[in-house]
Amino acid sequence: MRRRNTVICREGWFFLLVLAFVALSSILRNVNMLMVVSAIMLFAFLLSWRAAARALRGVTLQRKISPAINAGDVLDIQLDLQSAPSRSLFSQAGSRCLEIDETIRHLLPKSQLAKKTVHLLCWYLPRGGTEKLTYRARLLERGIYRIGPTRIATGFPLGLIRHIRILDQGDRVVVFPRTGRLMPAFGRLFQQIQLGMRGDPLRQDRQTGDFHGLRDWREGDGRRMIHWRSTARRGTPLVREFEHQQHQELNLLVDLGNEGDYRDPQRCEQVIRFAATIASAFCRHGAGILRMAIVGSEVTFAGGASHPRLLDEFLTQLATAEVQPKTAHQETLPSELFKEGMRCLCRPEDRARPTLILSPHVWEPEKVAAMASDSSGNLASGGPIRCIDTNSSNFWHFFDPAE
Repeated sequence: MRRRNTVICREGWFFLLVLAFVALSSILRNVNMLMVVSAIMLFAFLLSWRAAARALRGVTLQRKISPAINAGDVLDIQLDLQSAPSRSLFSQAGSRCLEIDETIRHLLPKSQLAKKTVHLLCWYLPRGGTEKLTYRARLLERGIYRIGPTRIATGFPLGLIRHIRILDQGDRVVVFPRTGRLMPAFGRLFQQIQLGMRGDPLRQDRQTGDFHGLRDWREGDGRRMIHWRSTARRGTPLVREFEHQQHQELNLLVDLGNEGDYRDPQRCEQVIRFAATIASAFCRHGAGILRMAIVGSEVTFAGGASHPRLLDEFLTQLATAEVQPKTAHQETLPSELFKEGMRCLCRPEDRARPTLILSPHVWEPEKVAAMASDSSGNLASGGPIRCIDTNSSNFWHFFDPAE
């Protein structure tokens, strides 16, 4: 859908005022020369209207843009202006002095950022040709931005009348939260909560990793590891040895709370960056399973084996997460949302998976375990449960924004 509009510029109104004065004078005084001048001026005005309307006929625009970037990165935007070829021999001239205006608007989460307008100029667009225009934008806050709609206008050649076309096409860009650096204290905490999972004998017996070679049989090796052909050839038991791959699993619950839970208004954004850093480190290093629930104005959930596409899903949910507004029921409502987040994470088949909670509230592990058991109907998680108080000064012992 395209909208067209033709407006008379300020110079055009002055021109019409002079034209009316000359035409009225020629009629009252019966001066032929003034009649000729008024006719020439009227022809020039109509010519300006016709040329401006013809310049934008058949002009289309295509935008090339990255669908997602990190907050603070530079976004490169390319606009391809295309003009349809003309079938008439008398209208082969291209379009000149095209003014392009694009708007950048922050959609989610709710922000006080005002929309920005980018002004571009294309001096000449040949008929049936293509012209490329590029510009850059730096988006500093996380969320979803809308690039567009695009407004194309021209007043060539006389600048008396401007013909405007608004292309109702816009592209959305997801701006991921900026990641920071995990501190050694978080590494020690993560290793502690992984010990319970690694102690599961069912997980130790799995043959994971690439084949490394054969070695002599040792006491305690399982019969499934014996390589029978090499054993028959050599006469002594030989077992297969695999390269060890560290398999990690984690349930991550990000409780954003409400606006009244934080003494520092910027702490909530730091918590989101902390969760984004954990998800990035987990999905980019080694094989594992990460399940994350975000408790904010609503509860969102994603999880699975570590993969770049799963990381994009995590970061997209964190980019659009909103803190729950402060209401009169702030004492009871966060608890209900917290229980819903635990229902998403805790399943009976994942009993050995550890759980890490980021919350501005102090949650006792026993209370969280009981809450998870009530929500699932079984003893939900036999793995350890740890909670990091994101509203305390100890929060910086686990995360460095590295701004």
